[in-house]
This record gives sequence, C-alpha cells and structure tokens, in this order.
Amino acid sequence: MNTVTIRESFWALVLAGGDGTRLQALTRLITGAPIPKQYCRFLGPHSLLETTLRRIAPLVGAERTLAIVNRDHLALARPQLASLEPSNIVVQPRNLDTGPGVLVSMLELARRDLHATVAMFPSDHYVRNAERFRCSIERMRRIVAAFPDKIALLGIRPERADTGCGYIVPGSAIVRGVDSFAVVAFHEKPDADTAADFVCRGALWNSFVMVARARRVLELFHALRPRDVALLEDVRIDDAGLATAYDRLDSWNFSRGFLARVPEHLVVTHADALGWSDWGTPTPSNDRSRKSASFRRGATRRRPARGKKERSLAHLLTETATRPRQRSLPTVDRAEGAAPRARHRADPSAEGLRATAAFSRRTTGAGLASREQRRIDSWQSLPPSGPPRAYSRTT
Repeated sequence: MNTVTIRESFWALVLAGGDGTRLQALTRLITGAPIPKQYCRFLGPHSLLETTLRRIAPLVGAERTLAIVNRDHLALARPQLASLEPSNIVVQPRNLDTGPGVLVSMLELARRDLHATVAMFPSDHYVRNAERFRCSIERMRRIVAAFPDKIALLGIRPERADTGCGYIVPGSAIVRGVDSFAVVAFHEKPDADTAADFVCRGALWNSFVMVARARRVLELFHALRPRDVALLEDVRIDDAGLATAYDRLDSWNFSRGFLARVPEHLVVTHADALGWSDWGTPTPSNDRSRKSASFRRGATRRRPARGKKERSLAHLLTETATRPRQRSLPTVDRAEGAAPRARHRADPSAEGLRATAAFSRRTTGAGLASREQRRIDSWQSLPPSGPPRAYSRTT
C-alpha cells in the first residue's frame, strides 16, 4: 500500500463516552453539576473534548473523524462536536465501560473503510506539547504501515508507581533507531507493590492512545469477544436495534479485557516530554503516589521523564483560578468612586467564587483562599450570572 493510500485511509476515533464518576465532585464544584470531565472547560475557553479535536485536526480531517458519546450526554456533546458531521457522531445507548464502545466504533469505521488505519484518542486527557504528541502519532502510523498486524500503543515514562494507570513492559526494539518496542506484558491498574515493580522493570504508562488497522482490531475482537461481535456486527449505529443489543452486552474494560490478553500483538512507542496526564483524580492520592517498601529502599529504576513534571489537575486549576485577569474567573475594575464592574468569564456569582475559594483552600492553603474570599466580598451585591461557561456553546 503506498503512502498516499495510507494517508487517505487514516481515521481518528475520539472516545467521549465516559461518565467521569471519579471526578464528579470536582466537576460539580466547577460547573454546578456532576458532568463528565471531557465536557468541562477547566483551564480556558475549550473543553477537554474540544481541545482533543483541535490537537488531532492537523493529523486527520473532520470528515474522517468519528466520536462516540452516550445518549444522555448529547445535549453537552453536540455543541462541542459541531466541527463533525452528525453522521460521524456514534451515539451509544449508555456507557458499558470502554470495551463495547470501542467495538461499536470499529465496526462502524470498517463499514465505511475496510482498509482504514485508525488512531484512537481519549477525549479527557491533558497534553501540554501538542506538536510532539502529533509527531508520536505519525511514528506510530508508520510502524503500523510497516507491521500491519500490530497494534501500536503510546507509552509514557512513569514519574511514580501509580495504581490508577495501566503498565506496558517493553521488550526489544522492533526497528533499529526507532523508539518502538515489542510488548512483553500489559497490566491494567495493578496494586501498589506490583506498580512499583513494573516501574523498576522500565515499564511505561499506557496513555490509551492507539494506532492500528481497524480490520486487525476486529479480527482480535472475533477471537476474544465473539458473542459481542455477533450481537453488534449487523446493527447500524442509527438503528433502534443498538439499544436492544446493548441490553444483552456485558460491561467490560478494553485495556483489561482486550489489550492485556494480546501482548504479543502489541508494540509500544515511547514518548517523552509530552506533558501528558489522564487527570483521573484531582490530585494523586496517598494510595496512588505511594511507593512500595522495596521501591522506597532505592531499587534500581529508570530515571524519570525529562522536562517539566506532570502537573496535577488541582495544581493547574488553582494556578488558573488565582492568576489575575484570567478567563476562568471574573475580574473587577475599580475606577475612582465607581462601583465594581465585571467581565463574566465563567461563573461570577458569589456561589461560584465561594466554591473556587473552598477549592483553593483545600489544595493550596488559606493564603490563596483568602484572595478568593476578598473577591467574594466585593461581589456579594451583584446578581447571579447565567449558566457556567461549561454549558455554553463554543464561540
């Protein structure tokens, strides 16, 4: 297959069907409702979903980009997916974890292009260096073109033994001079001791970014989940029968129920300095960041990733919330003898600012929180604003 054909058959699949249960408390704090984090505008005018679409746009056109969402999220999703044709939005009846959603999407993609190579992207991850990220995807695409029976995963060098991540143990290099390796083992969300052992062995975090031929993925689905394939392969995404099929499906995780069972069919491309985080929790909890006893005693391990360390969601939100004149908070102009005036950025009501103050207090201490309290005091006489920015249409 020549390079032109490969590019014409290159598709993107954006996974936006998660319910975001782990961050519901935080999204409620920010937006007033426990909406899934991919639809939240945490740090600026674009949600994580919108940022994902902007990040991958230079790689693949909107006409070859599919996104999968849940039916009960459509009111949030459609405005943020306005760049896609409605026919490119796969609506699943409900979330059954990642496995069924990936299968439904791959079946639909194969109907449209039997020779498609697809890059799969979570919609709720943070990536600081978008250009370096796109270069990694291009490397993975070339690997799959050279080894069409392989599934390429994007691996991130871990900064700690994190029990909330999947781990990929790399083997030998598959091509000289290319930072891509065979996969010896894949383990999804191990316990603390096992995670520390994987880090000592040079394992990489699984970013859940994947490049593969759609037909090859479906061949493995047939081998691993034949009943699921039989239920879904003849059902169109706009067919009422999809809801009936979902009623008969089990909920299962794609990493644990698929990737972990086929390590011999995987390769991993190592990427450094992406500034990547899955933002699974506001801050790494004691359990997630704790090293095992052997790890604390100084067991040999690879050096941490180069460049800036990953910043937690709480760190970034607090930094944004306390930086003057940022889009995420209202700013107050005070002329001589004039009443306070504001430019509304997110939720400038007293309740919204009080929530930000409480968040700042929990994450950075009373010093930063007192600044927010002073802002609240200056806003008490103002009427509540409209809905939070996270619910408004992108301009």
